[in-house]
Amino acid sequence: MLDYFDNKPGKVTKKELLTVLPDVSESTVERALSTLQKEGMIRKVGNGKNTGYVRNVEI
Repeated sequence: MLDYFDNKPGKVTKKELLTVLPDVSESTVERALSTLQKEGMIRKVGNGKNTGYVRNVEI
């Protein structure tokens, strides 16, 4: 999943990830996004329907 962030400029949405990873459940994507966010690899931008995630380049 992190490779997808590296190759896509701008924000990535949960819906987009579910489309490119059809064999992965929504709860697994949510858990992975939460873990990546806690580890500081990605950061959340926006709220509600406009929520997206971007690669954290300040590592």
